[in-house]
Amino acid sequence: MRFFKFFSLVLLAALITSCASSISVLPVDEPAHVINADARNYLAKKSYKEAADRFLELERQHPYSKYTQAGMMEAVEAYFLIRAYDDVAFTADRYIILYPKAADVKRAYFLRAEAFYIRLADVKRDQRITLQAQAGLKALVKRFPNSLEAKAAVKKILVTVDLLAAKEMEVGRYYLNARNFPAAINRFKVVVDKYQTTRQIEESLARLVEAYLALGLRDEAKANAALLGRNYPSGEWYNYAFNLLNKK
Repeated sequence: MRFFKFFSLVLLAALITSCASSISVLPVDEPAHVINADARNYLAKKSYKEAADRFLELERQHPYSKYTQAGMMEAVEAYFLIRAYDDVAFTADRYIILYPKAADVKRAYFLRAEAFYIRLADVKRDQRITLQAQAGLKALVKRFPNSLEAKAAVKKILVTVDLLAAKEMEVGRYYLNARNFPAAINRFKVVVDKYQTTRQIEESLARLVEAYLALGLRDEAKANAALLGRNYPSGEWYNYAFNLLNKK
């Protein structure tokens, strides 16, 4: 009987210990001022990744603290310093959504656009970054049209437009060389219709002449050559198109 009681007590103790070990202890939030001070210490030591991560911890643990808004903007700046551009864009976008009337929201718009613009892709690569840069720059101009940042953004938008046009030309030339003339024409017409102010417009018209002639569509070729001659009579691409017409 004594052995049975002893065994029961041992079993009960084991069960209690097992249950206690399976109960997870919820983490206790750090005080907001401690996180903020910790993040600023990292900033002072130029440990920007750690600083940014700690500043964002404020939003997770204390979304309504007096340090949280400023901390998020500090995180954007810190990520930018270490070229963590995806983190810059994501955090700046979140800042704009959460604090649209903040005094420094213009800075968030600017850094979000720069995070894409600074990585503008080569025309041989996917142009998603170019499109994202363009969208960010346009948002900055729309929100702060009279700012110095907007004036600079307008010039950068022109760069993105030229890159997008260059991509269309690159693909169009590929189809032209592959003798897929309808596909080439479609690409060159995109440049003529959407990117008339870019450096690509002259070549696109000349290539349309070339592609239409290859299909035996002489009237369409002449129409594009006339447009090219009317706008760029002394350009090398007009001479190129003119020579093609005279050969056919």
